[in-house]
Amino acid sequence: MESGKRARLSDWRHKVFNYALNLFAASALVFSATAARAEDGWKVTFTPYMWLQGTNGDIKVKGFKTHLSDSFLDMLDSSDTLIGGFAHLEAWRGDWGLYLEGNYSYTSTKGEVLGAIKTRVETAMTILEAGGFYKLAGGAVDGAPKQNWQIEALLGVRYVAFNLKADVGPLSLDRTLDWVDPLIGISGHVDIAPSWTLIGHADVGGFGISSDFTTNLYALVGYRSELFGAQVLSSFGYRGLYINRHDSGKNNSADLWLHGPVLG
Repeated sequence: MESGKRARLSDWRHKVFNYALNLFAASALVFSATAARAEDGWKVTFTPYMWLQGTNGDIKVKGFKTHLSDSFLDMLDSSDTLIGGFAHLEAWRGDWGLYLEGNYSYTSTKGEVLGAIKTRVETAMTILEAGGFYKLAGGAVDGAPKQNWQIEALLGVRYVAFNLKADVGPLSLDRTLDWVDPLIGISGHVDIAPSWTLIGHADVGGFGISSDFTTNLYALVGYRSELFGAQVLSSFGYRGLYINRHDSGKNNSADLWLHGPVLG
């Protein structure tokens, strides 16, 4: 019994290591991105991060429906493969900015039915966002000229794709559901100390065009430091993404909360 617990703990650590390795590989790009400040006034920042994502809700892809209710730790415990990559890129010039964001996660779970029939379920989710910012207000914090605050409006689009593969003995199923949502939102930050800042973001979208409704919310605490001469903002907080979409004509639907801690 004790050896079994040690084996599960070792397997759990191995999965965490592999998941973190994706972030480490992406973070190697942060130095080149930090240096990519053009002389014409553009300021570019790149943020690799980890979203320890759990999932609650239901999804139906071409008639195949599944219920999801897993925290990030549940996913680590039940899956044999867990891969994730998350990155955010911004470019600002004056009061205007552009952004790109990419999220990808993949899980694979093996098992058996009736002790003999081997099963394998693979799920992959891709989220891509693109849009623009406009600075609504901002300036120095009263009494602290080296600290500032800013609020900006944003307008963009979000592409979401779910892919589900299931193998049960000789039978195989492969389904994909994807769509694009328009979105509007607001974000901002306020420095609460020379090295500390609070970051917030909220957007809504869908409007019945693709999804009925979708919203993306996150709140972060950031700490500024220097690493090899480059300015680095380390952040942690929580993110939640809600999707409500129904397409009865194609027998597809999604009613999901994706949520969990963020480390960037």
